[in-house]
Amino acid sequence: MPTTEDLIQKFQPVFYPRSIAMIGSFGQERALGSFYSSVLLDAGFKGELYPVSRSGGELRGYKIYPDLRSVPGAIDQVYVCIPRHQLLDLLDECTAKKVKVVAFFTAGFSELSQEGRELEERMLEKAKKGGFRLLGPNCIGAYSPEINMMFSLPVFKGPPGDIAFICQSGSLYIKMLQMGKVRGINYSKGVSYGNGIDLDSVDFLEYLGIDPKTKAIVIYIEGVRQGKRFMQVAREVSKEKPVIMVRGGRGEAGKRAITSHTGSLASAEFVWSALGQQTGIVIVDSMEEMADTALAFQKLGQYDGGIVTLTGLANGGGGEAVLAADTLSLNGLEMPAFTEETQVDLGKCLNSVGSILNNPLDVSQSYRNPELISHVVEIALKDPQVSTLVVMEYFDLQAAMDGVEKAKDLNNRLLDVRNKVRKKMVMVMPPAINENERIAEEKRLNQAGVPVYPSLESAARALRNLKKLSRRNRS
Repeated sequence: MPTTEDLIQKFQPVFYPRSIAMIGSFGQERALGSFYSSVLLDAGFKGELYPVSRSGGELRGYKIYPDLRSVPGAIDQVYVCIPRHQLLDLLDECTAKKVKVVAFFTAGFSELSQEGRELEERMLEKAKKGGFRLLGPNCIGAYSPEINMMFSLPVFKGPPGDIAFICQSGSLYIKMLQMGKVRGINYSKGVSYGNGIDLDSVDFLEYLGIDPKTKAIVIYIEGVRQGKRFMQVAREVSKEKPVIMVRGGRGEAGKRAITSHTGSLASAEFVWSALGQQTGIVIVDSMEEMADTALAFQKLGQYDGGIVTLTGLANGGGGEAVLAADTLSLNGLEMPAFTEETQVDLGKCLNSVGSILNNPLDVSQSYRNPELISHVVEIALKDPQVSTLVVMEYFDLQAAMDGVEKAKDLNNRLLDVRNKVRKKMVMVMPPAINENERIAEEKRLNQAGVPVYPSLESAARALRNLKKLSRRNRS
């Protein structure tokens, strides 16, 4: 196993390059060289940028060099957006320039033909002789918010967080960034590695396992080239950090699509199931569930159990309480009954007729009184068996009945109670008629450390997965 120092040095030019040479066409605004260079500049990339194209000229005040040898400074990373028939000559230039890593946006390799596979082998040979590493081909590349490095859109720029992602697909790399921006998930770093002919999923997993900026790792994967090594690394990493994975190619159509996507071979379902059981990785069913789980980890940390669900904020909560109890219990989540003392205290606050003074807690008889509801929640959260509050909130209905400010006032009071009793809080806030107001409130709650979910089902799956991760972390 490589040392921590070796891994940090190996991946420094991938995630923290001091300079990037952009290889591509720059003749038009939408040309790939122009586009990705502009993305780096608009994002505020903290390193040196060297546009390179035979056409020469300028891009936004930056000189476009005719070839790599003409670049005056040292180059850590080369980002490639040129046709594949030009790549072998370019790699000779990379050797001469002592480049450290080459990332290929260029596609058309083993995912298309045997000829493409043979070209990959020749590229790998040149990289080994030249002493540099390859990322891709057929990939988007690395994402490093710490130095404002991204190859997507500046709109996805966000503050560094503590969750890293590894993604075999370029399009799903973009989706991860989008979900992170919308849901309030902040990443430490991420990577799209495509065909992975050199640096592959297991290499990134090994590095992120020792990365001090990363506390959890999410993975989208279609296949692995080094199964035994992946198993060993995954087992070691998941002892220290939560690892959440979704894989493509579970159905026959998906398996066929994988071959033409990244050239990987899809493994049988039982292989992946065994991998999860033997390594501690939590395998989920979708990108959305992966994001939901990552959000729960980032906002809540460990799963503490003892959930109380608050219903009836906008209307009668009886049926809602029943379905909430079903959903949470079917996902293996604990919903303890209140102690007799808690029930007595709740009964003094709420009219027992039409209210449920057990768990889930129906406050429909409070008539949406924020002060009364917050007092009831404080009583419930002080119950010694309760650790987490799950709020069923229809923000748009409450805003329509009482006004946006009163709806926000209730949430402020709930946050105050959470902080006072030092318990955890999860918000279920379904899509709204007035989506702008709901989105603004979701963002505000996320910033306050409350994960927000569009449905109780998604919240329950996330908490179920967090429970698995917490149990393994404690064992």
